[in-house]
Amino acid sequence: MHSILIAFLRMGHPYGSISNILNFLWCLWKARNDYLFDRNKAPPHHVHLAAKALSSDAYIDLPHLSQMQVTPQVQLPLDQLPMQGRTLRSDLLVSGPKIYSDAAFRSRKVPSLPQGEVATGVGIYISLAQDQVNMQIEASAPPTISPLHAEALALSFAAQVASKLNILRPTFLMDFLSLSSVAAIGRIVESTTPWCIRKPLATFFKHATNLQPQVFHISREINGIAHNVAQQVLHQCVQPEVCCFASAHRHTSCPVVSLLSNFQDQEFVIHDVHCY
Repeated sequence: MHSILIAFLRMGHPYGSISNILNFLWCLWKARNDYLFDRNKAPPHHVHLAAKALSSDAYIDLPHLSQMQVTPQVQLPLDQLPMQGRTLRSDLLVSGPKIYSDAAFRSRKVPSLPQGEVATGVGIYISLAQDQVNMQIEASAPPTISPLHAEALALSFAAQVASKLNILRPTFLMDFLSLSSVAAIGRIVESTTPWCIRKPLATFFKHATNLQPQVFHISREINGIAHNVAQQVLHQCVQPEVCCFASAHRHTSCPVVSLLSNFQDQEFVIHDVHCY
């Protein structure tokens, strides 16, 4: 591997810096794992955006390359984010806890509910990179009247989970631009805010305000895990399961399991929680 990197660097390509090569290899590895474990396909342009989003400042100092000139590349700094509520080109542009939410709009009978009651599937994916812990949460919500209504319920549920787990300074990510714009403003009584999402937004603000959150819109491709989790709710026919496989919790009790095992809410029913 070392000889291959040396060969690339000696080609003299204008983008052939050590940081660009390693960033691109890392993104390829991540895309491969996303598809292998989560069936989340990453097209080439998505891998390119992810690689471009990484910082170009942290060049790796290799002793054998000390005499070689590394050409710095002009890339988007991590601190230059769009306004809240706007579209984030890559989730790698934000650091700290990330909470992805999505919903399956078309209400169906959920096998895990009594007598297969009709409900809306809700999926939450939480990434705590600093703690090396990820969570996937499947839940069901009451029937909804529109995709916007379903997405708003998913966002309110994500805020309740974040509050329950005391996740500070999270970034809420969703693939519904109009919802992220309204959630970022923080005013429910705007005349342009649809009535069907005012209650879910009120719940979101109630639970998320003290957490000092950020809100951004992302593409469906980036939100693939939460989307798949929401769809699984409609086909889940086994008993609810709350389990932890995280190596960070190997020698201690999992706070996710202990805090979400007895989660009770009038609107949401948790079906599965996987901490890993």
